[in-house]
Amino acid sequence: MPKSNPSEAPLIEFRGVYKAYDNGTKALNDVNLKIYKGEFVFVVGASGAGKSTFIKMIMHEEKPNAGEIVVGNYKMSRLKSRDVPKLRRTMGIVFQDFRLIKDKTVFENVAFAMHIVGASKREIRRRVSYTLNIVGLTEKARCYPTELSGGEQQRVALARALVNNPAMILADEPTGNVDPNMSYEIVSLLNEINKRGTTIIMVTHEHHLVRDFGHRVIMIEGGSVVADNEIEPVIVNPEDIAEKASMFTHDAAESIHIPPEIIMEDKQPDIENAGEHDLMSLVSEFAPEKPKNDGETPLSAAEPKEKVPPAQPEEEHTPLLSFADAIDAFTKQSDDSQNPGEEGDRQ
Repeated sequence: MPKSNPSEAPLIEFRGVYKAYDNGTKALNDVNLKIYKGEFVFVVGASGAGKSTFIKMIMHEEKPNAGEIVVGNYKMSRLKSRDVPKLRRTMGIVFQDFRLIKDKTVFENVAFAMHIVGASKREIRRRVSYTLNIVGLTEKARCYPTELSGGEQQRVALARALVNNPAMILADEPTGNVDPNMSYEIVSLLNEINKRGTTIIMVTHEHHLVRDFGHRVIMIEGGSVVADNEIEPVIVNPEDIAEKASMFTHDAAESIHIPPEIIMEDKQPDIENAGEHDLMSLVSEFAPEKPKNDGETPLSAAEPKEKVPPAQPEEEHTPLLSFADAIDAFTKQSDDSQNPGEEGDRQ
């Protein structure tokens, strides 16, 4: 079961949540769960199981037909439209398709997330430089997205999600468009960010990543949570990541399906054969809890170790706009500017 501290309130709570779309699709069915600060949670399930709807509910992009969702200090049923951007500023969002601004450099793409919340030029220079150092892209600061590999573009997206020091990162299939080796590097980065205290919620269908990194696994099937347990990681040492990555190709990344008859089965973990387990056996086993390390230095407290790049020109921004909304709008503007013959909405 999920790790929790009885004395603290959950960061995210779903209480009897139902969601059905107008076409009759039942996306979520009586979902009840709690996610606590500092957890790393994998959300798994087959295509159409309700994983993306689950993430959209947290972002308040979709609203439930029944039930209640609480995220931090926000109760979704009472959330006013003007407060939605404030809610979303507590989150860093990593998309499968990167959503980088094509005509801006790596530095500018990451800085954009700070511009829209009104950060000063000095803070932007300091914070962006430090965040690029974390994801290993300091030398790529002046490059444009088209000059980067898929893995590098996803690391830019991760830096952009991280730069405002959010309480949580929502990653929706962040390894879907990168090669297997880079998939391990992306999840390893998320792992390190989680160790600094940031809550990570990652949607994935790549069962080998779930098995190798462990953490809490929430399995959604037919809109219902059918399994919710902690599993022990197969990868223990960081140096094992490259070795494990070389063993997989995209053809080996099978979709996850757990037969109902074995879900939530009460059995003891088979530690001796942990390396041979597939996800079906792992998600139903209870792993011993590990004490959390609260002595880590907060991300915001650290100073950049690399040389700070020259200041980038300040751009106009809309303080009330959330990052998720702004990046969609700005990406649309960028695309339209390259296709002047097409009409589109601009902000």
